[in-house]
Amino acid sequence: MEIRVKFDAALWFISALCALIVIAALLMAFPGLSGWLPSNSSELASWFQSIGAIGAIIGVWWQTNYQLREAKKSTAAIKKDNEIAVLERAIFIISSLKEMVAAKRLYITAIATKSTKQSAITSILGILDLSTKQLMDYPYWDLPDTRVAIDLQKVLQASSLLKLEFEDPSLDTLNRLDELLAVCHHALIVCKVRLSLRQAKS
Repeated sequence: MEIRVKFDAALWFISALCALIVIAALLMAFPGLSGWLPSNSSELASWFQSIGAIGAIIGVWWQTNYQLREAKKSTAAIKKDNEIAVLERAIFIISSLKEMVAAKRLYITAIATKSTKQSAITSILGILDLSTKQLMDYPYWDLPDTRVAIDLQKVLQASSLLKLEFEDPSLDTLNRLDELLAVCHHALIVCKVRLSLRQAKS
């Protein structure tokens, strides 16, 4: 960026110099135009200094404006990179939760003995503890929109309810598992759509 600014400043200086050369050539080609110039040499020097000062002010304004535009572009790029990173993190958390819970659910339904069911429930509780902590520590403020945040909060809520139900098992346990898997599935779709949109802008 610094090299580009220096190049543009040099380009502006060359353009200003060319403009002065053109003015000088016009004055030489058309002597009548010189009537509006100061006749005194000191006044003429002051006149050229004033023109130069105006040109310098314009140059500083243009360069400052250019730097502000570049800063805005840089800020937007950083924001987009942060959004991509947090979306990828959300996808990893939810995908891991969904895959492990789905595997344990199959284990519960396939081997319906009391000991194997309790073993699977213990494993699921460990999974839920980990995912709940990850979602509670998640940087929601970096998400691209509130829709994603709401879906992640739904996953967190479903995980918390399932933990409570496992502590006091009931007939709705499998239904709660299915609800959690459905919420995870929906949240994954939303996160992947948002991620693809931001990656497409890269």
